[in-house]
Amino acid sequence: MAKTFCPKGPESDRLNERVVDLAHRGMTVRQIADTLGISYSIARGRVQKMYAAGRIPPASVRKGTIQKKQTTIRMEFRTAGVTYGRMADIVENLTPAEVRWLVNETPRGSTLADLLTAMVRDAYAERDEP
Repeated sequence: MAKTFCPKGPESDRLNERVVDLAHRGMTVRQIADTLGISYSIARGRVQKMYAAGRIPPASVRKGTIQKKQTTIRMEFRTAGVTYGRMADIVENLTPAEVRWLVNETPRGSTLADLLTAMVRDAYAERDEP
């Protein structure tokens, strides 16, 4: 199938609607391009534009990988009777000195989530259980 040029005006809006629909169905950018008969770069640009506008979620969510993992993790917490919480809850419950320590311990370019993940993994590796 020949690839078309990027349409303008109302035709562009219709193309955006089709891109959103196909993305919500879990199609990759390549599949969207092939289905609509447009180039990969046009499809990628449209997907990025619709993502930036909040019209479609990230690919990992559309494909279900993150959503399934998050659901599994939340179920694990609920089964144990533990509240999931938010990252902000951690910081808000610390003293100013603890916050300063946490900031100093977080490597440049990393996130608080990265540091806490590493701390949990270290503690898990050092536990007495096999």
